[in-house]
Amino acid sequence: MEYTIKQIADIANISTRTLRYYDQIALLKPAKISDAGYRLYSEKEIDRLQQILLYRSLGIKLSQIQSIIDDPIFRTLDALQEHQRNLETEKEKIDQLLATVRKTIQYQKGEIQMTEAEKFEGLKKNV
Repeated sequence: MEYTIKQIADIANISTRTLRYYDQIALLKPAKISDAGYRLYSEKEIDRLQQILLYRSLGIKLSQIQSIIDDPIFRTLDALQEHQRNLETEKEKIDQLLATVRKTIQYQKGEIQMTEAEKFEGLKKNV
């Protein structure tokens, strides 16, 4: 199946301008250009866009993303498993921070006591 730039933008919840920019910098080229000049994308480009957006969500720069996914040894499954590990690590950090914030709210309301160590529990940095 082929998708227009508008369809891809709607599916991925990004702007057509972003897709045009990705085309301009050769990060995501359309599968083909129609006779009328429309950019047309296939499932392969959708999969590549997903990888791009996953890496962007992790704060990786577009130039780095291009190097990563254009590397001949790039493996989609390995990349997805790495995304999963990174997201699980981030989730754990956020869960710890939320627990500390919740306890601090209770402490500020006078509902509980907190030790000094508990006040900083979710704020510990991983070294």
